[in-house]
Amino acid sequence: MLHSESALCASLGGGSLTLPTAVDSNWGCGVFGGFLELKALLQLLAAAQAGKSLRYFTFGESELVDSLPSVYELCQSAGCTVGMCEYSLS
Repeated sequence: MLHSESALCASLGGGSLTLPTAVDSNWGCGVFGGFLELKALLQLLAAAQAGKSLRYFTFGESELVDSLPSVYELCQSAGCTVGMCEYSLS
């Protein structure tokens, strides 16, 4: 999953600068055929793997605002790990 790996590297940062929160948005979703939920989930997984919180800007996509927290809560309540989620997506 190249996108989640690059997001993870960006979330980890480098040098002496350590940021507590990863920030992303729907920008660049064309790579995923416009599948906003997939982009958001990949960013959520990368942030979790890096031990960061995620601030995700949906730019008015109300369905994504409603669905992303539900997906997160479902994964968390099922005890899913980042690896389990990435395996399921591949």
